[in-house]
Amino acid sequence: MDQRKQKLIDKKFQLHTTYSFMGIFFVMVGIIIIAIGINYYNDNKKVEKIIEEQNNIMNEQSEIISSMLQIMNIKNGDDSELIAKVKEKSDNYNISMNYNIELVKELTQRNNVIFLIVIIFLISAGFILYPVLIRKTHKISGPVYLMSGYIKEMLNGSYPDLRPLRKKDELKEFYELFSRLVSYLKKREED
Repeated sequence: MDQRKQKLIDKKFQLHTTYSFMGIFFVMVGIIIIAIGINYYNDNKKVEKIIEEQNNIMNEQSEIISSMLQIMNIKNGDDSELIAKVKEKSDNYNISMNYNIELVKELTQRNNVIFLIVIIFLISAGFILYPVLIRKTHKISGPVYLMSGYIKEMLNGSYPDLRPLRKKDELKEFYELFSRLVSYLKKREED
């Protein structure tokens, strides 16, 4: 009865199968992470370049407007209202551009967090996969282990008293066929 609670009945089969599936899973996850990472890195570099270019454009535009205001101030000393409007529009534009740049930076940081969460989730899924695969292979190894014991008994000259498989065990059809064979052999020997 202790064998029914043991999760690793056929270590070679169960561990080989589990590690094979986990290996395939982690290779696929690695390929996905590398592909996403390369795309992510390239996109972040493009965003950084756009931000840098926007800052340069804002600085150049501020210099142009400052120069223009100085020229207007020298030529038309009376146009203080026009100068104030141009300066106000320039300041509003700079505020708007700075807001957009900060928004893009915020989105980039959010993408960093999402990328990290995806990596953690995929790696965690791999480690969750281990006990699930051990349990699943146990449902195959259990019946094989049981039938192997019965075959050993039969080779030693006695017929075993067969017990039913657990509800969630696999290979039920094969076990049923095996049970019929044992019953047939037992009956034939009795006759």
